Amino acid sequence: MSSSLQLDFVTVDVFTAKPYEGNPLAIIRIPDGVTVSQEQKQNIAREFNLSEATFLHEKGTDTQDHAWTVDIFLTTAEIPFAGHPTIGTACYALARAARERGIEGGVIEGSFGLKAGPVGLRYDVTKKTARAAIPHDVLVFSDVMMRLRANELLAISTRRDGPGKIFSKSNLDLQTPIRRVRSRSKTTFRLFRSSRV
Repeated sequence: MSSSLQLDFVTVDVFTAKPYEGNPLAIIRIPDGVTVSQEQKQNIAREFNLSEATFLHEKGTDTQDHAWTVDIFLTTAEIPFAGHPTIGTACYALARAARERGIEGGVIEGSFGLKAGPVGLRYDVTKKTARAAIPHDVLVFSDVMMRLRANELLAISTRRDGPGKIFSKSNLDLQTPIRRVRSRSKTTFRLFRSSRV
């Protein structure tokens, strides 16, 4: 980014209808065909000094879809996903798209390509609110995996040498409540992990 290059930006307040409340967010627009390095984005985010800043990669004027690539930065690092930057940028981008196309009511849909993966968006033009389909991975544990994970957690909490070396009364006591909970509620235990980077 040369010193003569200028980028448009806007600051918005997310999760509020009142100015200077909610979560502040800087949205920096990167025009189609312009390249900004990761280091430059990090420097810009640091300069805004807000909890997050997003970089909205815009498309050419002939593109009619509502899909953008968005990068999210803290003042110290890029992150794959965060809630308020996603919602704030969705409201801004989709409201702008609605104005440009003369849409005054109803719902428009779009998507962001984040480092965490694709995020589907729905924007209510009348209410000026956005919803996002949050990307996540789900791993379902089998009974054997549940026991191994419980042993591993027990090893960590009791500072023993590892999950294979725990065969004590406390291990049995841990397994009994897990079985009781499963038999009463028929719940499938799931581990939610952060999304792919």
